[in-house]
Amino acid sequence: MKLVYNITIGFLGTLFLFGCSTTTKITKEVQPLSAEMVMFNVREQYKKISTLQAEGTLSIESPSFSNSASFEMFAHRPDSLLIHITGPFGIDVASASIKKSTILFYNKLNNEYIETDIEKELPVLFNLPINSKDIIDVFCAKKQLPTFSSQPDSFYYNNNDYTLVFNNKENNRQYNYRIDALSYTIISVQEKQQDGVVLQQEMYEYATNNDGTIIPRSVRIIQENLHSSFALLYDNVQTDVSLPSFSIKIPTNAKLVQLK
Repeated sequence: MKLVYNITIGFLGTLFLFGCSTTTKITKEVQPLSAEMVMFNVREQYKKISTLQAEGTLSIESPSFSNSASFEMFAHRPDSLLIHITGPFGIDVASASIKKSTILFYNKLNNEYIETDIEKELPVLFNLPINSKDIIDVFCAKKQLPTFSSQPDSFYYNNNDYTLVFNNKENNRQYNYRIDALSYTIISVQEKQQDGVVLQQEMYEYATNNDGTIIPRSVRIIQENLHSSFALLYDNVQTDVSLPSFSIKIPTNAKLVQLK
């Protein structure tokens, strides 16, 4: 039972960081743009899609355990997310609801729940590989450019991809962003120390549905220093749809878990 609980906890926290046609790499040459225009187009792409509904599979690998489960998610960007997790044979395992800055997590197998402030408690509770403010974006495969710098330290174009390199002087880290030159989606982010040691990698894959909307196909986040990874594989993705209530029904006999 403890293993299942760890799996559901890890699912929500170890992110980070996968009815449509697979996006294939188009080799058509494009006229390279300036760094300013690329960043503008990336930000415009980020704004697209306000609601998302999807089913899929999540997987977690770490030195302590490896496992996978099915999930169903509903998202209303930028501040609401509802996730249901099911195990083998369709057994309900857990649900989580995020509304603005509050998260409610219900472990159905143990009949326990947690309700807490996402920014204050979630990084400690779930050992997040991402900033807790970005958790909804990660599940929607929406990655933003860094906010600590308005311009990249270096910028180049190669094989229909742009690479933007940002150096953060506060933590002495380097962030390499790869941008698809046709869709302006962020397809990978690499975080490195200044000595070149890779700490974390994020990889995003997309598909295109019948109306041309770019939708998530996969997300993978690898923490090199912890030898762990988290992945989402998406199926049956729908966008700009009506969503259910972002509430979870907690049984009256469920136990409230107090965080230390």
